[in-house]
Amino acid sequence: MARPEASLRHGALLLLYTVSAFLLLTTLMGASKQVYQLVQPRPQAHGGMPQAHGGMLATSIMAPSKRGPAAGSVPSWQPALAALDTDEIPLPVLQAQRHNTTLFVSFANGDYSLLMRNWAAHLSRLGLPHIVISLDAPALEACREHSIPTVPWMLSLGSKGFRSDLKTFRKMGAIKPALVLHYMQQYSLSSVSLSDTDTVWLRDPKELIDAEPDADMFISTDCISHEAEAKAWRGEVETVTRCGHLAGAYQDGRLAINSGVNIYRNRPQTRALLERWRSDMMDAAKARHITPDRRSNWTVTDQLALSLIFAEGAGLVTEGVEGSRRLVWMARRTVRVMPLPVLAAAGGHTAFVQELHLRHNVTPFVVHATFNRFEMTGKMYRFREKGWWIVDSDAYYDSPKGRYMAYNNTVRDYVATLERAMGPMVPLNKHLLAVAFQLAALRDAFAIAWGLNRTLILPRFWSWCEMDQVATVLSTCTKDGGDQALPFQTPADYLLSIPDLRDSPLQTREYSFLTNPRLPRHFIDSAQHVQVVPAESAPQTFASVRPMPVAPRGSSALAIRMILREHVATHVLLWDGLSSGTFGGFLSSEATLHFNKHFSEFTRGMQWCCAAGEWGLPHQLDLARWPYIQPRHLVPWNQDGLANAWRTPTLRRPAICERPKGINKVFIEDYENHPCRFLDKNR
Repeated sequence: MARPEASLRHGALLLLYTVSAFLLLTTLMGASKQVYQLVQPRPQAHGGMPQAHGGMLATSIMAPSKRGPAAGSVPSWQPALAALDTDEIPLPVLQAQRHNTTLFVSFANGDYSLLMRNWAAHLSRLGLPHIVISLDAPALEACREHSIPTVPWMLSLGSKGFRSDLKTFRKMGAIKPALVLHYMQQYSLSSVSLSDTDTVWLRDPKELIDAEPDADMFISTDCISHEAEAKAWRGEVETVTRCGHLAGAYQDGRLAINSGVNIYRNRPQTRALLERWRSDMMDAAKARHITPDRRSNWTVTDQLALSLIFAEGAGLVTEGVEGSRRLVWMARRTVRVMPLPVLAAAGGHTAFVQELHLRHNVTPFVVHATFNRFEMTGKMYRFREKGWWIVDSDAYYDSPKGRYMAYNNTVRDYVATLERAMGPMVPLNKHLLAVAFQLAALRDAFAIAWGLNRTLILPRFWSWCEMDQVATVLSTCTKDGGDQALPFQTPADYLLSIPDLRDSPLQTREYSFLTNPRLPRHFIDSAQHVQVVPAESAPQTFASVRPMPVAPRGSSALAIRMILREHVATHVLLWDGLSSGTFGGFLSSEATLHFNKHFSEFTRGMQWCCAAGEWGLPHQLDLARWPYIQPRHLVPWNQDGLANAWRTPTLRRPAICERPKGINKVFIEDYENHPCRFLDKNR
């Protein structure tokens, strides 16, 4: 229970926030009247149409006035939106009008400008009309610099991440429905898509929209199971976590809509929903939501507000629209909603961890970087890994000075060998040992690359146990409600701190770098293989069988440079057989010290989570999070080359396993994957 003084502080802050939000969205904030990039003059008062920019003509469905909807009263939020209302029609709006197609809208402040650029670049590639609402000067400048259609709406939100400040995030939530209403009513557009800037559109959704003519709106979800969706569409409904939106599903499976991707048809019922959504975000009495059991008191973000509206009038089971397996009734049966399938609108877990689109051989229409690690830096890196980050400069790929090296990850062979020697292991046991092996191999690869002055292309990493913030992950080592199989390939952020990796002097590229079409073909065609051989083997023996450079295990940095002296100009070196123990060490103590410092900066602190139900309590922290075993620091090379050899570590059972408290004791008893179960305290 909160202390009285904390409650008073919270109440005062809430009141201050509510007043600020109201003033923000009902007062014109002196935004610029100028629309940058690609605008079209409005029709003249006498009905004549002036020549459009670029020789294009406007169409008769444009709104005849900038004074609001053609019929009905002016909405209460109209004064704030006057900042968007100009004497010229943005060309993307004109394009959407002319072709009766969807207008794609997003918004950004300066902190999100990189993501915004990537969002716009994908839509430009598809030839789809899009516009960015610039919320501050840095975002506006980024749009101008990169020729992104934009309208400035200076709301003084600050150039920082919206999610880091719930007050600001709630203000943004009220803006979302207001924007959609503005473009629907002001320009009579047939449909408007509003998506967050951490999305990428890979396909034109027209096919998806046209397939469901009765849908009033389309919305993404946090469901992570295609199998659950497919069963529901066949009438075999199951209650699955995060998939409560499916027709016939029980609500204790959670509705779990995600307002990051929406498409709205311009219909009366849709506009009424949007007005209600905006109104609830402005209502001080609805800034908090207390659950019926009174166990939770949540801040109402835009997503929660929309979910609460959807749930009104609903029973225990989500009601499907008659004649459809996919459409569901929401908001007291006033709106027919199409929850977007996970293969069509992929979230962060389905796209980057489960990779369901690859398993089912489909290309999603849109990908949303949810279920993320390391915030914005992590989102951008995951997009880059998948080849969906398309705003890097050409120099990132085709620098004439580019020198790279890559290696294959042999961890699956290592785990198979372990199980043959030690017997079957539970998934989390395999996972902790597998990560230790991969980090040790990565250390050697980075050291070799650093010694050769090359950029390391990361391998695909593998995991044998998923992470989650609830201990039930220990049941199967997969996230509840998903289609995950073990083992699985993971994003780099499962093992490495991406912000620290980005800032490291140890240069890297993502695992997909060599398959990116922007990489010059001659880089690949001229790639040179390097074979790692046992230390006691004669290199010339291997060279006679496979004409390539060979590097005995335990070679020093100097020896490796000598072996590869004829390949200094080769753009790509592909190492075969590189694993822990390949690198023998630097000759210099200073170089060794510097490397150890740099490598530990992006590997230390990485851990598996969570094995405890009360992991937030200090006395249970050690049960919740299990740090990954880091390779020992390198030492300078010695004559036998074994100073930096690596051996499978021993996982030791911590003393806290002997005195678990509360629900954690139950978890240890119930789950074989709990480390306190499988770790031998005598080892």
